[in-house]
Amino acid sequence: MRLLVAVAVALVCGAVVAGLLVVGGPGEARKVAADRERLRDLRQIAESERCRRMAAEEKLLPRCRGATPAELPKDPATGAPYDLREVDDTAFDVCAIFESDPVRFGKQTQTEMIVDGQSVCLRYFTEGGAD
Repeated sequence: MRLLVAVAVALVCGAVVAGLLVVGGPGEARKVAADRERLRDLRQIAESERCRRMAAEEKLLPRCRGATPAELPKDPATGAPYDLREVDDTAFDVCAIFESDPVRFGKQTQTEMIVDGQSVCLRYFTEGGAD
């Protein structure tokens, strides 16, 4: 009977350890949550930048009418501003450094995702682009 209990306890402990190794544990979950927030922030910044660019060209998008520029979000972990990069007259990238594997977020974007190590940029087009 003791042997059976010992085997059962060993199996349960092994399953818990294996689960933590596969999922990554609470530390990895915090990283993924912060990266999800970064992804939301990048989208918000892109929408704000699109509205700003269209207003400058006096071609206001319907969703931008009446919108007032809000303070842009900052990285949730570092408080640093995100990187906004000019690509050309019609496109720009909004970039952040991710803590977890950024590839897991690729299917959650409707725009081009450029990954270089932990650096992730989402490419947006002002108007009529591939986004």
